[in-house]
Amino acid sequence: AAIEGGRRVLFGQTGAYYNIGVAKIWDAAMMALAIEEVGGIVVAPDGLPLKWNSLRCDWVFAINQALAEIVLEHSRNWTKNMKGKS
Repeated sequence: AAIEGGRRVLFGQTGAYYNIGVAKIWDAAMMALAIEEVGGIVVAPDGLPLKWNSLRCDWVFAINQALAEIVLEHSRNWTKNMKGKS
């Protein structure tokens, strides 16, 4: 699913794709690079650049910054809610 979601962003079939809490770094690495190379946005759910220093990896892929901000607004709320439940 992660590769397919990234592929759809890469080819303009969808505006954004996010993955939170279920993926590993190898699910995102190649698509993140490809999306950035064509001018898309790749960030962590908090809006910061992705860190490639752990196996677990959450991300937001988007075709532009405006759409990324909309997704980030919701992903920030989701991650805050999840931290409160642990």
